[in-house]
Amino acid sequence: MGRTLGAMPILSDIPEDPKVQEAEREGVPVVVYEPECAASLAINELAKVVAGEADLPYVPYEERAVVETTKRLIRALTGRWA
Repeated sequence: MGRTLGAMPILSDIPEDPKVQEAEREGVPVVVYEPECAASLAINELAKVVAGEADLPYVPYEERAVVETTKRLIRALTGRWA
């Protein structure tokens, strides 16, 4: 299945990048502040996976796994169930 954190599959690694802190101090999203830095590129790739524009980094065992992963991701990002 791929790498997991507990039961939740890992969709992407966002590397540590000093540009993230610089952007935060400026009050600007890092993908706007420095679109070509490593963190921005990784965030954009993750956004493509979440939006369904790129393939998952693993093959789910069944369709239900995709639905559950999506629900958990939405819950983790928003604090709400989809």
